[in-house]
Amino acid sequence: MKLNILHTESSCGWGGQELRILGESEGFIAEGHKVTIVCPEHAPIYAAAQKRGIPVFPVPIERKNIKGLLAAYRWLKSNPPMIINTHSSTDSWLFTLASRWLSKRPAVVRSRHVSAPVHDNWPTTWLYAKGADYIVTTGDALRDYLTCQARFAKQKVVSIPTGLEINKYPPAEDKGRAKTLLGLPVDRPVIGKVAIMRDWKGHRYLVDAFAELLKSGKSAHLLLVGGGEEFENVQKQIADLGIGEHVTLTGTVDNVLDYLHAMDLFVLASYDNEGVPQSIMQAMLTGLPIVATDVGSVREIVVENKTGLMAPPKNVQAMTDAMRQMVSDRERLRTMGLNARQFGEERFSRELMVERMEKVFTEAYASLSDR
Repeated sequence: MKLNILHTESSCGWGGQELRILGESEGFIAEGHKVTIVCPEHAPIYAAAQKRGIPVFPVPIERKNIKGLLAAYRWLKSNPPMIINTHSSTDSWLFTLASRWLSKRPAVVRSRHVSAPVHDNWPTTWLYAKGADYIVTTGDALRDYLTCQARFAKQKVVSIPTGLEINKYPPAEDKGRAKTLLGLPVDRPVIGKVAIMRDWKGHRYLVDAFAELLKSGKSAHLLLVGGGEEFENVQKQIADLGIGEHVTLTGTVDNVLDYLHAMDLFVLASYDNEGVPQSIMQAMLTGLPIVATDVGSVREIVVENKTGLMAPPKNVQAMTDAMRQMVSDRERLRTMGLNARQFGEERFSRELMVERMEKVFTEAYASLSDR
């Protein structure tokens, strides 16, 4: 059965959530399904979807108000889908409520991408427990939170990690040349992080940990890829610590793969809001070992002493120790990098994600006729 799927996204941010929507849409389109995205016109995903040739339409849904609700209803009435896949709080409310006004409502699947707590009140309970036919999380830890702590029915909550096009993230053929092309030192390990600079991404803890690593006598270079609201704060922190010659800040870049190829170790320092971060998945596919904080569903892909090391969030000393262990042993870096690539090849494919999402969509749609 070919599906007609509507993805809704009210967020005007940019990150792994938006990339998941785009990648999933491309995968379903390749399988012959009809896919449409609706979002605010000024949201980054709007231009990104257009660039990829994914059908996308501007709808004013960035706020929970009557205007947004009516816009959602009008869209659904004029363009009835079989499945609505909502992604953020606002669009989930608008489209779930609007779907109830239709004489023949579509199935609603709520994707939950982050580990932030769900509000414990009756409207939110209705949205998840009654409004959605299925809930999809990007990791097992998020699923377990919803079924155990938030007490939503286990049979309607499923974990489906994001999938990537594996062939787009090959390991570096010549790491030294990759470093040279980017003006990075070739005589020391490059420790890297790829992330939009938001507070909860933990850049300040990573910078402090790296400064401690240098103080301990280790020679290394820190590569921070990405821009964002915390960029100037991180820049100032680096200057105040006097480690500017050992750190490269790139700002926003398009060619993330080039920077991954120049890294010897990838670090995730987030302290909140993570599911299964796509940045780690991309890094692992390129053959990078990982040091990561134990947040969200990160532990499901960073296997201790096999694909990387874990550290508690906001713990500078633990992160310093983990990085020191890794950069002190080149053979360990190499072995864990090979393990990371193999792990990713087995579990991170887009095809697997699409196959599992298709099963959820099909079951959600079929459940409507059973009521």
